[in-house]
Amino acid sequence: MEELYQLIEERLLQIKTAYDKFNLIANQRDHSNPDSISSSGSEVRDLSQYMSQIKRLEKIRTFKENELMEAFSALKSFDSTQKKRFHEKSYYFMKLIRNDFAYAKYKQSEEIKDVAKLFLHFFLHCNMQGKIEEIKKVYSSTKCAGVFLFSNSLHKSSS
Repeated sequence: MEELYQLIEERLLQIKTAYDKFNLIANQRDHSNPDSISSSGSEVRDLSQYMSQIKRLEKIRTFKENELMEAFSALKSFDSTQKKRFHEKSYYFMKLIRNDFAYAKYKQSEEIKDVAKLFLHFFLHCNMQGKIEEIKKVYSSTKCAGVFLFSNSLHKSSS
């Protein structure tokens, strides 16, 4: 779980750094001629290299996050104590990463639905549109898997 939050925290830090680099260049431009930059091209080159580095790291991060989300979707196989602890620790680390994050309808449970809602609200709070879509897909596939497993257990019990 900490790995997922570390990846999110790295992403937010890199966004802040890129924003600062953009502001440095923007503050150096000549206001009488908006197309000109009064500094040397070294800041622009530095920004360009940094953005290329972010692009490479983002691909790696996305791959790692997808693996973690697959593990999250397999959460049904854990017992209720493990699921409650996972839910509790998730909320704790979310508040550490973004101390302004609060989920008013938070309730500690072992239900997949509650864990998925918690992650959904965290991703909404962080404006992570790609992760919002992923969590919706994971939840819908888990919901369908639960129906399939339930129907199989009924079929086995009747025979």
